Amino acid sequence: HYITNTGDPSNLFYIDSQGILWGSGENRHGQLGLGAPDEEFHAEPVKIAEDVIHVDYSGKDVVIYLTSDHKLYGLGNAGTGALLQVSPYSHEAYYNDYRHTVCEPVLLMEDVIYARCGRDDVVAIREDHTAWAWGLLCFTVDFFFYYEDPEQILENVELVTGGSFNHAALLSDGTVWTWGTNYVGNCGVADATGVCTPQQVAENAVMVWTDNRSTNIGYTDITKLRIRDKKDVE
Repeated sequence: HYITNTGDPSNLFYIDSQGILWGSGENRHGQLGLGAPDEEFHAEPVKIAEDVIHVDYSGKDVVIYLTSDHKLYGLGNAGTGALLQVSPYSHEAYYNDYRHTVCEPVLLMEDVIYARCGRDDVVAIREDHTAWAWGLLCFTVDFFFYYEDPEQILENVELVTGGSFNHAALLSDGTVWTWGTNYVGNCGVADATGVCTPQQVAENAVMVWTDNRSTNIGYTDITKLRIRDKKDVE
């Protein structure tokens, strides 16, 4: 389930057949790895890294990628804590993120086999199939939850997926666990504004993914959990 191309209307990142990661588009937070941020639109792809097998992009100018030796790197917007540059959480860093940029790739974690971005955070699966999270997980008017450093949150994980403010994980026993913002029941858990600790919400699943869907109540994204049951496959 490695991702080899990703992006949004402002940026595109892709891995070619030689394992080279390329990026194009905006570089406001240094997400193209050019050494400094700028306001130009880079239509021609620029080389970011070699020996890359997986890439993800948060949509908030955070790029992470995994190399063939299982090292996870990141660059771009450091104000969210997703690049482990801000500790403890800082409103100044979050709202003045153009002052907090990582313009060259930094090593985030080793022994990683998979990773996904949320909007302001990162979740990684290590070789022992533990899942680790860091950055700003939940952010509402009166509540936020922040992982200052990588923190183990699950074991026996086969796959993680990320949305705007939510994550889901598929475990080896077929259970699905979710966490993140839960304004509209995104996590499948009742009466919880923010689900900071992963909660089991389903069994007998073989795949899970999240989608971002704009709502008609402003800028909020709704992340929908989709589960494909083993009975559907059979």
